[in-house]
Amino acid sequence: MITKSPEVLKRLSMLDLKRYAGNLNVLKKDDARLYEQLMTSPVNVKVVADKGICEDKLHEICQRSQGKHETFRSLRQKIEDQLFKIQHSLGWNLLTVSFDGIFVGEPEDLLNHRDGRQEGIMYPIKGLGEKIAEVEFV
Repeated sequence: MITKSPEVLKRLSMLDLKRYAGNLNVLKKDDARLYEQLMTSPVNVKVVADKGICEDKLHEICQRSQGKHETFRSLRQKIEDQLFKIQHSLGWNLLTVSFDGIFVGEPEDLLNHRDGRQEGIMYPIKGLGEKIAEVEFV
């Protein structure tokens, strides 16, 4: 059985952000096994933030992603595909699909924001760090 503990999901989300930022050895054996289980688990998405908290196009992507998805990985891919299509002037990957939600910001910027390293933020975007949607593992 896969844990649905918010603390575990948040911890794995931070490890995932660190992997994205280049620390490829951050996942240890048990975490790596759980990570892979979560990637292939079905999820439900529910928008929890009001429009206006971030750029409208980003909020609309989250709105269109509401509902059930066959796997977490397919949800992430769907959102990345939609982001690539809008090609924002600041970059294309301005939403982070994480185990504990969908957040505004490029993954490495989100990590720097959470760690208080504002000087490391490459794409300062409206709503950086805000949670737009809940991701529930079902």
